[in-house]
Amino acid sequence: MNTIIRYADICEVGELFKLIQSSFDKYIEFTPYISPQSINILEKEILNFKNMNNYEKIWKVVSLKNKIIGFYCLKILPDYIFLNYIGIDIEYRSLGFGNAMLADIEKEAKSVGKNIIELDVFRSNETAYRWYKNKGFNESSIKSMNLIKIFDQDVSIYNCVKLDDLTLANAISEENRIGYSFLSGTIGNKSITYALIGNKYVKIVKPEVVSDLGIIRDSISFFNNSREYILFGSDPNLKIPFSIKRKEILIRMKKNN
Repeated sequence: MNTIIRYADICEVGELFKLIQSSFDKYIEFTPYISPQSINILEKEILNFKNMNNYEKIWKVVSLKNKIIGFYCLKILPDYIFLNYIGIDIEYRSLGFGNAMLADIEKEAKSVGKNIIELDVFRSNETAYRWYKNKGFNESSIKSMNLIKIFDQDVSIYNCVKLDDLTLANAISEENRIGYSFLSGTIGNKSITYALIGNKYVKIVKPEVVSDLGIIRDSISFFNNSREYILFGSDPNLKIPFSIKRKEILIRMKKNN
């Protein structure tokens, strides 16, 4: 088969975006790509790499007969390469394309001087987990990811997040434009960082904060129950006193390249 693994081109952002959304299946809601506007994030990352403009992510695609059937995204970190995303069109799975991408990932890692590859995989994604184990990846840590929905929560007794009005306005504007933005503020004497996603989710992104139920509670009062919350990085045994819509266990795996 005339298969090519190459860097993604800006002219194929639309095709790649559709494949990303279809490949992630039920896990899409834990990514920025749940929002249609987030195609702009993808476009920006590909342009940054193409123009060598302080890029930190590498997007590559698998092309078969001029059709994109697979992709992966690498994030370059100081001590290792992180496999941010990988996916194959459902019609082309179990045909060896995953093996070809992994070999290419290892090649990319070496080209930027990284000897370690890390990734996250959901425990419920048993097929992917077994595949990574078979390819030499080993578990290094386990975190919880909870999606909670607040119903009829009395927020009047809670403290409120302190945010600069302009910061909030800019964050919401960016979210409306590209589907994703970060927002920082304080609760009492503690700092808090959120990711706003698709006008639907609020993701609390600092693991040490996620375990502080007081901060979670106070955050809810600020957003007035209008969104669902993704608590990322918490202790899997942490008791969440809210309605958990969905709970996933995220396993960090690593491999020496």
